[in-house]
Amino acid sequence: MSRTVIPPFRPTPPRAPTRALLIAPTFLLAAAALAHPPSATAPGMPDFGRVSLIDASAFDAGKAYVSARLPLLDDFRPHVWRTDDHGETWTRIVDGIRDDAYVNSVREDPNREGLLYAGTNHGVYVTYDDGGSWQELNPWITDVTDEDLAAQYEFGVRVRDQVDRANRAVIEIRRVKGELAERLDGLDDDETLMAAAERLRAALDGIEGEIYQVRNRSNQDLLNFPIEVNNRLANLLSMPERGDGRPGSGMYEVFEIMVGRLEGLLGALEGVWEGEVGEVKEALEGVWGGDGGALRRSYLGGNYCMMVMCKSLLKIFIAERVEQEMHP
Repeated sequence: MSRTVIPPFRPTPPRAPTRALLIAPTFLLAAAALAHPPSATAPGMPDFGRVSLIDASAFDAGKAYVSARLPLLDDFRPHVWRTDDHGETWTRIVDGIRDDAYVNSVREDPNREGLLYAGTNHGVYVTYDDGGSWQELNPWITDVTDEDLAAQYEFGVRVRDQVDRANRAVIEIRRVKGELAERLDGLDDDETLMAAAERLRAALDGIEGEIYQVRNRSNQDLLNFPIEVNNRLANLLSMPERGDGRPGSGMYEVFEIMVGRLEGLLGALEGVWEGEVGEVKEALEGVWGGDGGALRRSYLGGNYCMMVMCKSLLKIFIAERVEQEMHP
């Protein structure tokens, strides 16, 4: 039967209790594990146990702490030991840790002797007497439930839908601005039309700039131009995805604030569709002597359509001549 053993480690000189100096004894422990054959088995070490961490003391050269785990073989018990004699003997220190809380890591506080922390699958435990007794560091934090995961998913869907609304609005704005540029091609001598078009562009640019930060072109720009509604919502979406659990109340508050701002901007956009777009349509009707066409649908009429047709025929003619020259 295979067993996990913990080798002794070489004595190290006394050290001041600083975080930086914790690195050196840790490396010495690892080197000892490779240089010396196993000579001590910790009491209660499970078969095939995996040592998850060895932490050398910052206050005592002969002291160290070891944690091990075996959850893949359905052993969820806590396994933590302390040695005071360079690994010759080990003392099991798990009193106070729940029986199904396997330990991922154990650490000594670098500034206070005897203060240890143990990270488990059920939260963080703390001991003030060098492992004599443990207690939960945050007892009010409970394990994640199915209801918590359902709330996390529901919140993510709500945020995703609002991000989609914001992005669709930006896409629609840019499509209308593109259609506007096409319809104004060759008509810049009409002052009434150009004035109406400029008012429409300004209104659309203003709304787009509040939904999406249009001035960002590089990572450095993020420091100068803060993100707007759609990116703030997208960032909010990433927060509950960083772990499993019910979203915090602050996330819901931020969500309501961002949705309120988005609703206001989308309402203003509807006003533009009914106001400034209508003015441009009327101006186009005056130029074309008929239906100016709706900017929010693919409609081209009057002389503009003839102009586009002529340009297309010219491109075809040039392409044919080039083909003839290349392949006579």
